[in-house]
Amino acid sequence: MCPDDESINIAYHNGNIIISDDNQPTAIPLKRAENLDLTTFEIALIKLFPTSEIITVACHSAINYHGYSVVDSGVKIRFKTLSSDDDKMVFGSPIEDEIKIYETSVLKCGINYWSYDNDSEAMCTEDQLMEDFTFKIAARRLGVNLDADDGDELMELVVFKKYIKAKSEVTSTNYKAEAKKVTWIK
Repeated sequence: MCPDDESINIAYHNGNIIISDDNQPTAIPLKRAENLDLTTFEIALIKLFPTSEIITVACHSAINYHGYSVVDSGVKIRFKTLSSDDDKMVFGSPIEDEIKIYETSVLKCGINYWSYDNDSEAMCTEDQLMEDFTFKIAARRLGVNLDADDGDELMELVVFKKYIKAKSEVTSTNYKAEAKKVTWIK
């Protein structure tokens, strides 16, 4: 779901619009958040869907990063990011999907640990459970867990429309003018 080509990919599944954005509008604002303020991306979506639940998820395995935001009827109710390199940032009360995951952890010295493959000796930390958190949050709307068989079906059967930035000649003299007018092509 991250094509690494600066595209925006849009599909429809289970009554939901899926926007796979190659990290531009979601991952950077998730890393910079300091409270439950809405991002520019979320504000734009709320204008289109004011009474909807809007979920933003990002997951990057290289640094065990996961982040998500849940907006309900225009109000951000939950925000969380965590990586192996940065401290956890959380705002708002835990949602049901998170609570179920936290209930399976063991708290030691103020840190949550989970057993790995049901082995009580092999424990992992919260940043190592990034996919468990982000995929459960995504499943909240999609109805399928992306790392399970039904998630594979979603990835194979759902057709995304790809939009990419039109290439333009950008020079140092016209950079500011060109940066303001981005054209997306299908």
